[in-house]
Amino acid sequence: MPFSGTEQFVVDVVFLAGGTMQLTASDADEVKDLTSRLGLGCSARLLFCGSELPHGRSLKSLGVGPTREGSPCIYCLEADGRSETGKSHMLTIVNLSGGHIHLPARERDTISGLKQALAEHFSGALRLLFRGEELQDALTLGHYGISTGKTIYLLEATGPAVADEPEEETLGPQVERRIDGLWYPAQVLKAYSAEDGGQILDIRYLDDGNVERGVEMSECRISQAN
Repeated sequence: MPFSGTEQFVVDVVFLAGGTMQLTASDADEVKDLTSRLGLGCSARLLFCGSELPHGRSLKSLGVGPTREGSPCIYCLEADGRSETGKSHMLTIVNLSGGHIHLPARERDTISGLKQALAEHFSGALRLLFRGEELQDALTLGHYGISTGKTIYLLEATGPAVADEPEEETLGPQVERRIDGLWYPAQVLKAYSAEDGGQILDIRYLDDGNVERGVEMSECRISQAN
């Protein structure tokens, strides 16, 4: 089925080292545009229908586009995994408190380095779990066999241990949290009393799924969505 440059389509990318990914593209895109979106350098090689795709050619000129069978499938082989500019792995980090992100990493990266990258997205003392095992800061991703397409689970230790937390739990209602004069919609996960008699909330933001704990009720208002 023919396709036009004004219409976007999905490309299925299969990494020969393991893992898959989906990209949005159009026939006007060049192969080098795909490698850039994959977070890979010029060392990456893309294969389609058994042939390597030249970096400077457009997808249309190479016949890469949607068909009646569905999305085109491209195989990715990174020629030089030791490249400092190439990003060998795209990991999925799932926050057990809600939300997830995709993060590029290499096998030689340490767990402590990964936590530093995650600190830009999540707060608190971060603990990482893979296949039921907590990852140690001094070891590398390669030590644990973590490669492209793998999922790591994130436990945010932002407050006291679970046993020390108040037992009262409230699921619902929706509130709006004030930050720098703007209001952000969220769902109450837990409500409990502070030492001064005020009310404290644990909330999950509706836009990105991130969780914030220990929010004073005075910084929130009940949403009209209830």
